[in-house]
Amino acid sequence: MTRWRNRCSSGLALALLAIAGCSARERPMIFPTAAPADEAAKRHPPGVSVDPPAALPEASAGANADRGIVVLVSPRDAEAARDVVREFFRTAVGQSKEELLALFAVDARVVTGHRARPENAGQFWQQRLEQLDYGVLAGRPVFRESELETYRAEDLSELRQRRRLRVSMSPDQVLIRVPIAEARVGRVRLFGDEILFLLQPAPTGYKITTMHEEFRLR
Repeated sequence: MTRWRNRCSSGLALALLAIAGCSARERPMIFPTAAPADEAAKRHPPGVSVDPPAALPEASAGANADRGIVVLVSPRDAEAARDVVREFFRTAVGQSKEELLALFAVDARVVTGHRARPENAGQFWQQRLEQLDYGVLAGRPVFRESELETYRAEDLSELRQRRRLRVSMSPDQVLIRVPIAEARVGRVRLFGDEILFLLQPAPTGYKITTMHEEFRLR
């Protein structure tokens, strides 16, 4: 009787071990492979800066390289400046004061000689249109397109060697020289032999800021 109980106890123990082994095989052991979400969120990948990026300096037409990082704007197309010069002669011949004045910068000046003091461009041309009849030039070639000369600031030293000019330019300005083909009609002089237009960028195209012309109103 005792021997049968021992056998039963042994069999029962073996059965329990078998069941435990099966349960262990059915439930694989789980090992942690990643940090909790809240802890991972606090970490940063190696080599990534957490400081805000430095702001770039304001863009300008020119700057000294000694300043370090500089941001330059692309120069505008000089053809837009030549369009303003073409429009100037069109409105002058058309005797349109309002359209002509709209081509000038607010502080535009006219220089009528090497020793002459600069004059307000708008007032000067209003007087010219009142005293002279530029309408007689309608249909005539006041200037020739092939003779227009365009200069930027880096070309100014070359221009000064050939001509006595008291002109200073910023890198974004454009200087246009216009030889006049029809300076007179009969005995009446309407233009100087040439006009130098200094133009500066504006929100829409260019504006005339200075005119150099050997011309005197009687």
